[in-house]
Amino acid sequence: MALTTISPHDAQELIARGAKLIDIRDADEYLREHIPEADLAPLSVLEQSGLPAKLRHEQIIFHCQAGKRTSNNADKLAAIAAPAEIFLLEDGIDGWKKAGLPVAVNKISTLAVNAPGADRCGWFNINRRCTGLYRK
Repeated sequence: MALTTISPHDAQELIARGAKLIDIRDADEYLREHIPEADLAPLSVLEQSGLPAKLRHEQIIFHCQAGKRTSNNADKLAAIAAPAEIFLLEDGIDGWKKAGLPVAVNKISTLAVNAPGADRCGWFNINRRCTGLYRK
């Protein structure tokens, strides 16, 4: 299934109108830098848990680092998020930065994301972005 690729500026407009931006990278990648509006839902978590039902009637924009992970997994993402209207962010967070749009950068050392006590997205509740998606 071919999903629509959306430019960073068009994505920013959709986000402003209520679309959900979902970062499918791993938690350590998200912790290093992320788009401020993005919720974390690593691909491995989406594959196991799916997308919460509350989001399945929204506009969803998936992104990764450079766009390859999202495009390589487009069919999977479409099935996981159906029947949501789904977009893939062109060139991922790299494209977002190249377009001059803001990212949050953590210049402090990263945490061990697979340590005991980490939640299913690999967090120690530093930021409730991942677990917030899965709250009822």
